[in-house]
Amino acid sequence: MKKIIFFILLYLFVSDINAQTFSYPGPAVSIPDNDAVSGGWAEITVSGISPVSEVDYVTINLTHTYDSDLEIVLEFFDNSWILANGNGGSGNNFTNTVFRDGFPSISGGSAPFSGTYAPLTALPKFVDNLNPNGKWTLHVFDLASGDVGTINSWSITFKAPACPTVGFGTLPASMNCNAAAVTLYASDLITAGGPDYPALFFEFNIVPSAEPNMNDNVINIYEDGNSIYNDIISDPTPTDAAYRLTVYYPFPGCSPSSNYTFTATDNDGTMTWVVYDENGTYYTGSFTNTTVNEGPWSPQGTSSWTCTPTNGITGTGDWGAAIFDPSVVGAGTYTITFNWNNQGTGAHACSGSPQHSVTVVNPFSFTSLSYSSPVCKATGGTISPSLNATTGGSYTSSGGLSINSSTGVINVAASTAGTYTVTYTVGTLPCGASGSATVTIIPDVNPAWTNPSAICASAGSINLNNLITGTTGGTWSGTGVSGNTFNPSFGTQSVTYTVGTSPCQETSTQTITVAPDVNPAWTNPGAICASAGSINLNNLITGTIGGT
Repeated sequence: MKKIIFFILLYLFVSDINAQTFSYPGPAVSIPDNDAVSGGWAEITVSGISPVSEVDYVTINLTHTYDSDLEIVLEFFDNSWILANGNGGSGNNFTNTVFRDGFPSISGGSAPFSGTYAPLTALPKFVDNLNPNGKWTLHVFDLASGDVGTINSWSITFKAPACPTVGFGTLPASMNCNAAAVTLYASDLITAGGPDYPALFFEFNIVPSAEPNMNDNVINIYEDGNSIYNDIISDPTPTDAAYRLTVYYPFPGCSPSSNYTFTATDNDGTMTWVVYDENGTYYTGSFTNTTVNEGPWSPQGTSSWTCTPTNGITGTGDWGAAIFDPSVVGAGTYTITFNWNNQGTGAHACSGSPQHSVTVVNPFSFTSLSYSSPVCKATGGTISPSLNATTGGSYTSSGGLSINSSTGVINVAASTAGTYTVTYTVGTLPCGASGSATVTIIPDVNPAWTNPSAICASAGSINLNNLITGTTGGTWSGTGVSGNTFNPSFGTQSVTYTVGTSPCQETSTQTITVAPDVNPAWTNPGAICASAGSINLNNLITGTIGGT
């Protein structure tokens, strides 16, 4: 019985397969008249070719009158392919007739057939899971009376399967930045040949007539000691041709670095086995009435994934698998490339670099953030943000600023004066949005200073900074003021002290009173007689009058 692991995909093996032809040279075989049951047949035994070879074409030579009586079938084990059926009308013979896919159908031809035609059933390919080594039969049935003929000769030609066209279809065209990571499997989209990862071929054969117990033919295949496949070779309606178990392993889980073994049991007969690895090597054996452990074998091949413009492949599985995580790369358009090389030679030197583009869309946005700034600490109260962005994020700033992380409201009175950068973030970067604004809190100031009044005009310049009792570092203004110096000679003046930064400045204006300068000079009357009488001293003043 031929069994296949249906979920397992196949691969190209690396042995060099040139066109190989196997022929039936004779003797000629009679085709019984009007016999739809037995017919006539001629067998070719194919051996020594790669298990992944596929049929390229079949050539036949038949002598027969009234060709449309014939049904011509290619058979292999329990599989069959119809080459021709009822074709050719009353014409005679098939002379060096070639059946090959891709040519005009035999149904459109006419006898005598001597060209190349497409068979009615497509010829078996590698993807049909056939190991072509074994008996191939050309079976010809005459379905009407009155005409007979012979199978003179025929041949079957094999070729290497085509290199695959590899794709990977698990990546969508676009996805949200915060979507779950996607596991990428190469060969989701196979259009020719087979997938692109390494594989091993296992085949087990028994002769049912020598097997009284049909349930003891147990097969187990292991990867690094772990069971990956098990089966029993049995069939409810046994025929010798049916007892062939073929297993192609595996799909993307077959690692070139792993070792593969099998255990097989046959307690009442003989089992033969074949293993073919991607190094192009056959391993064969047989055993009787026992259990055997065989191996290890390893496939081969290399692969890698790349993501441009940045590396978004954040994790890799076994062969042919990788993980693309949009939350790592953030918004943008990325090209994912799977680079593979089966390290084969000749017809099996296959490689490729399929690509897929994906646009990662950020569900979060940020346009602007602002505050009314600067703000005077002396005013106290709070200030709120003006935000144009996706809501639901958080606000952060350095220490000293009292800010509500959810609302962004700043408590001015509770904050330390200074300049701060407030950052708003929504989502988790790079799959998020973020922006900043600057906030300045201007410190409170006191413009107090001591008025030196009154002073004499002749007292000399006064350093106004020495009069400050409030916040230093401000500026002075007024008549007679130069920098931080007041000159009393200008007389009584209004002087202003300004401190702080607009719009949080404060001023204190005071009048400095300046007393005028005086001269106490007067003329001594000298020696005078006692009898001279009283002298008016004011008449002697030569300086400032009005004194005492």
